[in-house]
Amino acid sequence: MTGVAQVSYAEGDTVQGWRSRMAVVGRMTADPSGSDKGSNFLAIAYTKAGEMADTKENSGGGKRPPLTGEFGWPGGAVARIPSGYLIVSFSGGKGEDDFKVSQAGLEVLKAGL
Repeated sequence: MTGVAQVSYAEGDTVQGWRSRMAVVGRMTADPSGSDKGSNFLAIAYTKAGEMADTKENSGGGKRPPLTGEFGWPGGAVARIPSGYLIVSFSGGKGEDDFKVSQAGLEVLKAGL
């Protein structure tokens, strides 16, 4: 898969700030074609992360309707760890495939704790 991965760590019980890293995996955008406007995978990955920072649930989980700036797209995974939260999202494929990538990344991070 190609797209953008982002990993954020927020310390504490609420998300008031975070440290994040982002990596382009092959491409950051998809060019427009036909009726498709194209995609900015970086923007989508951080939109998913923003939703998870508020809900503390995987993106697109339906805990509540998306707020302005959110789209409710699946593809991000979040986990509570003893010191805070790990928030991982990927954008570049279908939502269910993005979620599998995010889950795998989250498991690698958790295993390193």
